[in-house]
Amino acid sequence: MGVGKSKLATITINTLYRNKPRQAIKPFRSGCGAAGVTHGVWMWADPLPHPSGEGSVMLLDCEGMGDINEHLGANLYLFCMIISTSFAIVLRPPRIQRAQCDRLYHALLRFEKMKSSHVLPNLWLIPELREYVRDDRDHGETVISKEKWLKLVFSYNNENNSTRLGEADALTLQSRFDTINRMLPKRDVAKLNRLPDSLADDAKDLDVWSLLREENSETYFNSVKSLLDQLLSTGGKVLPGSGNERLYIRPSELASFMSELVKAINNDKMPNPDSLVERYLRARFENEIVEVQIAAFNAELFAHAQELCQTIEERQRLETDEEISELNEKMGNVRHNLTENYLGKIIQLTRYEIFGLDKKKVTKDFRSSNEKEAAAKQLPTSIQIELIEVERTMNKYQKGEELIEETRTNMKSN
Repeated sequence: MGVGKSKLATITINTLYRNKPRQAIKPFRSGCGAAGVTHGVWMWADPLPHPSGEGSVMLLDCEGMGDINEHLGANLYLFCMIISTSFAIVLRPPRIQRAQCDRLYHALLRFEKMKSSHVLPNLWLIPELREYVRDDRDHGETVISKEKWLKLVFSYNNENNSTRLGEADALTLQSRFDTINRMLPKRDVAKLNRLPDSLADDAKDLDVWSLLREENSETYFNSVKSLLDQLLSTGGKVLPGSGNERLYIRPSELASFMSELVKAINNDKMPNPDSLVERYLRARFENEIVEVQIAAFNAELFAHAQELCQTIEERQRLETDEEISELNEKMGNVRHNLTENYLGKIIQLTRYEIFGLDKKKVTKDFRSSNEKEAAAKQLPTSIQIELIEVERTMNKYQKGEELIEETRTNMKSN
């Protein structure tokens, strides 16, 4: 419903541009009244400068919770929540109504069926408030802390709701709030001052950038900047599914991921993007960990083979059967130890860098094969299968052994 989401999106764009753009900024379409004018999800096409000076901001404007049917709404919010770092809900009036609770609850049910963790964003409520207050029938408005206000707004009580419910309906509503609280542990609120009358106009040619910086808009403009600082304080967008807060998604990945996510949602009434999320994580695993570590394994194994070849050459005679057996055993032990060490390193790096299962980078080898297997079993099944293939790839690398045999052949010919 029309509560000012698109207007706030336009104001956000004009706030993030420190210098006035040469071309007029075309606003997101907005309008007054109960009926919203945004349909589906709209995205600002140009990179918006991040206030820190590093990176850029992507802005999505989504259709309101009360404007669409439950199925379509849940899918739209599924898309926005997976893509977003901060998912902001504009509250007019400053409380979560029953319809909003139901919409958010049904959207989150989509995530209940997903096995991929770490896809939900930080949820921000944006009410138009000067102070956090509780409306009490006996004492009127009482100023309370932000934490108490958040707890109150995510629960049901007759005093805080405009519609009184029977006992059964009240229990149902509270159970839905409980689900929201459980699934969205990262919740916060950021106040916004009242929109100045000069900015209330929805004309397409309204010079929002200049009006924001006028003296009579100063208080509101400062509240918007404070709001954006809070929304952006969570950092960049992490690759969906990763628990590593430093594994940021790249622009090319984001563009491809968004396109494929739209297809996945459109092709299924009850979409489950698990395989899509995992595929992007697996690509990072293959390209940034497996490829690098296998190359290092090959180089180290070959270097050991070169040392053994030097031993053969330094004898200046043909090896005895016992010496051949001893050297082959030594090469086999080197291969076995390097394979175990590099597989362990791949598991540790994958846990830390890709999935964030370990909060600190492990620098020591696993103490036993059981410990290594236990660590690997906590990774997704597809990664465990890839680890088996990694070991096969290591075993297929025979250039070290081939160099040794070549050295022996040369010694015989000499």
